[in-house]
Amino acid sequence: MSRSLSYLRRGLLGVAFVGSLGFGVTQALASPTQVASSGGWCTEEWEAYCDEQCGFLNGHCMSYGPYVYCECGPDAAD
Repeated sequence: MSRSLSYLRRGLLGVAFVGSLGFGVTQALASPTQVASSGGWCTEEWEAYCDEQCGFLNGHCMSYGPYVYCECGPDAAD
């Protein structure tokens, strides 16, 4: 009886371990979610930050994939 309980315990531990590894693999291989806003990763805070950093020039937040950067210039917002 004790041997069967040991096998059951070992089997349940193995199933839990393999299940957690499977969950981690699916999360690692999943594609990243897209930001719903039309501006990508640019938020109002980023727009304000770019305006502040560009000084008297027009600052505009730009995003490429997960990367966000500021463009400064008279026609940066066009």
